[in-house]
Amino acid sequence: MGELRFGSLFDQAQVFGRPESFRRHSEQYCELLYSAAGFQIDYEQGKLAYVAYFIGPDTHLPAEQVVFCTPKLSSGLLLTRSTSEQELTASLGKPASVDRDSDETVLCYKCGMLTLEFELSGAGELKRLNAYPTKTA
Repeated sequence: MGELRFGSLFDQAQVFGRPESFRRHSEQYCELLYSAAGFQIDYEQGKLAYVAYFIGPDTHLPAEQVVFCTPKLSSGLLLTRSTSEQELTASLGKPASVDRDSDETVLCYKCGMLTLEFELSGAGELKRLNAYPTKTA
C-alpha cells in the first residue's frame, strides 16, 4: 500500500484519491472502496485496520464494477487469478491454517504482526487477498 501502513490515520488515505464508495458501519468503523484500482481499505477508530485486494471473480465482491488487481508479494510472486495454491505455498511456505470446502479454500498465513488470507475459488482460482494486523492476546 505504498507509504500507508496498518495503524496509519484516516486522513492519510487521501494519497489514493476519492474512493468510489464510502460506507460507515458504525461510529468507529468504515470502509473505502477503490473499485477502479481493485482494493478496499477499512478503518477502525480512525486507523487503517484491513486491506482487501480483489484479484479474481467472486460472488462476494463489494461492487459489480471492480477492476481486478495484481498485487506483488515481498517474495516477488505476482498474484493473479491463475496463481495456484501450490505457487502460494512454494513462495510462502506452509500456511498457519487451511479452511477448505466445496466453494472455496482459504489459506491463512501469520507473518509476524500481519495476517494474510488468500481466498481461492472451488476451481482453485485466486479471488482475494485479505491483510490485517495479527491480534495479540
